[in-house]
Amino acid sequence: MSFWDSEVLLGEFDKGSEKIFVKRVSKGSRTYIDIRTFWLDDSDEWRPSKKGIAVPIELAKDVAEAMLKDL
Repeated sequence: MSFWDSEVLLGEFDKGSEKIFVKRVSKGSRTYIDIRTFWLDDSDEWRPSKKGIAVPIELAKDVAEAMLKDL
């Protein structure tokens, strides 16, 4: 069972033995972009770590632009 009411996977990236998942998620009436490191448990299930951030959807574009500035 997930913490989120809904999740849509937008992308995933390998990070050694872990993965970074980018998802559009919602809880109640709020929507976020969740960028989080996941680890593989003993049952071969990907589990979320505490390493990540959930950005409110209304700020996601500004955050993405700031991340890409000067690249």
